[in-house]
Amino acid sequence: MERTLTMDTLYIYQKQVTLSIRQGRLLINTPEQSQSVALKRLKQIVICQPVDINTSLLHGLVKADIHVHLYHAHTQVTSVSVTPEPTAHVLRRQGQYLAMSHAADNLRLVRILILYKLHRQRHWLKTMGADSHASRVSVLTDRLKASRPLRYEELLNCEALGAKQVYQAMTALVPSAFHFSGRNRRPPKDPVNAMLSLGAAFLYQLAHKALSEKGMDAYAGFLHKPSAGRASLACDLVDCLRPDLEHFVMQRVLNKTIQVTHFDWQKGQHCELNRQGQAAWFHQWHPFSKAAEKRMRYISLKWATAAESYRVNRSGA
Repeated sequence: MERTLTMDTLYIYQKQVTLSIRQGRLLINTPEQSQSVALKRLKQIVICQPVDINTSLLHGLVKADIHVHLYHAHTQVTSVSVTPEPTAHVLRRQGQYLAMSHAADNLRLVRILILYKLHRQRHWLKTMGADSHASRVSVLTDRLKASRPLRYEELLNCEALGAKQVYQAMTALVPSAFHFSGRNRRPPKDPVNAMLSLGAAFLYQLAHKALSEKGMDAYAGFLHKPSAGRASLACDLVDCLRPDLEHFVMQRVLNKTIQVTHFDWQKGQHCELNRQGQAAWFHQWHPFSKAAEKRMRYISLKWATAAESYRVNRSGA
């Protein structure tokens, strides 16, 4: 059966799977065989192929405090998570909305977010020996640290220039067999972009979960402006971890634990991990995702307590 159980997470990447619950165990059935795992061992299930599930199963998993993440690489729809009801902390959300409505504070927070991202990008570029690109990112951080406040468009330009340095460095480092020439998405056209998009989708789900657990509104962002159907604050949090994702993908490529043979091209364009590649990816992804989840919870708590303090201070002003 093509699935991976890594510590507390079950990854399913085989078609024709039926899931059900019986006597405290999750039953995993395919036309070839049946297996089971105790619910108490699980914290989350990641489903990457169409499977047969029903509302009773979802209710049972949520009741057992097991998060379910649905992601389908063949479609370009937003990934979906089924989780226990999130905590809504009124003071924190009020502070979050107040900061969003105050133009100067909003820009200050956007500047902090982009500075953090640039610092992380510079660090991993230096780690990979891309010193010239790291130096150019340092110039951008110096610009952001200048006393003159920057407009929102200027801040976004600094972020875009930082990303440009990252992808130029990656283009120089990635072996030619991977056909990487820069970032592309929806659909990704090469293995590196396929891994970046897949990793970002999973980080988005983790970010949404981390923010909701701390009582924040995951849809009310700062760097990413609120938009229908997008958890903008979750996107902000993903950007804090994006340099780590880029570094993770580069390590997989350069140490050859993920290879070109792990990918297939759908209709000659859409690149995605094949079943062998998915097995290799999830085995390596899990420890990275656990570290990322821990980091996201830490950042979410800092944001939540800052929002609560902001609300209290503004009400007393």
